[in-house]
Amino acid sequence: GNTEPFKTFYGLITHNCNVLFVAIEVCLLGGLPVELSHFAVGPLVGLVYVLFSWWMSTRWDRDNGPQFLYFFLDTTLGWSTTFALAALLVVLLAYYAIFSAIDDVLEHLDGGLAVHVLTTVAASCLACRFRD
Repeated sequence: GNTEPFKTFYGLITHNCNVLFVAIEVCLLGGLPVELSHFAVGPLVGLVYVLFSWWMSTRWDRDNGPQFLYFFLDTTLGWSTTFALAALLVVLLAYYAIFSAIDDVLEHLDGGLAVHVLTTVAASCLACRFRD
C-alpha cells in the first residue's frame, strides 16, 4: 500500500503527538492506577473503535463504497479480518499489560518528577517515529 500520507508532517505529528499525550497522561498526570485486574478496559475501548469504524465506513465516501481506516478493519476481506481482529485483541491486551507494568514500576520507584519525566521520554522514544 501507499505509505506516503504517513510520512507527511501532518501524519507524523498526528501519530507522535498522540503517543506523547498518552505517555504524559500515564507517567506524569495520571492519578488513576492502571491495574492489571482491569485488563478488559483496553479491549473494550478497541471494540468501541472497531464498531465506530465499521459504522462510519459507509459514511466517509458514499459514492465509492465502504472506506476503512485500516486494512484489518475491512469486512470485505473475509477470514483475514477475523484473524486480524484476534491479533488486535492480543496487541491491546499486551499493551495494557505493559502500561500496567510501567505504572507499577513508577509507583515502586517513587523517584519523583525526574523518574517520571525520564520514563515519559523513554516510552515516547520507543513509539515515536520521525523518519523511515
